[in-house]
This record gives sequence, C-alpha cells and structure tokens, in this order.
Amino acid sequence: MRARAVVESPSHLRPHPLPLRVTLLAALLHERKREITDTLVELLISTVHRIGVRAEKKVTEQLVNAFEKVSGKENTLFKLAEASIGELEGTVREVVYPAVSGGEQTLRE
Repeated sequence: MRARAVVESPSHLRPHPLPLRVTLLAALLHERKREITDTLVELLISTVHRIGVRAEKKVTEQLVNAFEKVSGKENTLFKLAEASIGELEGTVREVVYPAVSGGEQTLRE
C-alpha cells in the first residue's frame, strides 16, 4: 500500500474512495515514521560511538602523559618488584617505600 501511495501525488489520491485514500495515507505515514525513527536511531548510535572513540583517545593520551612524567619509571618498577618479593612479611612503609628513591612521593607520581 505504501508503494502505491508513494507513486501517487496527493491530488491523485483525492479521487479514490475515502476508505482507500485513508488506507494509502496511513500506510505511507506509518512507513515514513518508521524510516525517520530508524534514521534517528542510527544517527544517535553513530554520535555515541564518536563520543566514545574521542573519550577513549583522550583517556589514552592522559595515561600516556601520566606514564611519561616520572623519569626512570621502569627501573623504579623493577626495584619495587624486587623489594616486594624479597621481603614478603614486611609492611609497605618498611619494604616498598625505602626501595624507591624519593619514597612515597615518587610512587604517587
């Protein structure tokens, strides 16, 4: 019914009997409403996807920038791991902080 209504201009729908005219217009409007809804949903999905990609990129950049702030980070992490494994019974303040030059502040950075 929609295909039939699409090819006819509004002036050509007028001569049809009222039940047929109403049916054709209802079919046309129903399908058009579905098309608009589908298009809006696709637009929303693509917008949310773009926002997600931008947010992910921004977070990645922040993490990379934060990772680069402390010089000698790899050596510090190795010292930290060695101290943690070497002294399993000690507390963090007794074992981990002294193993890193700069102590707690370096670990926070």
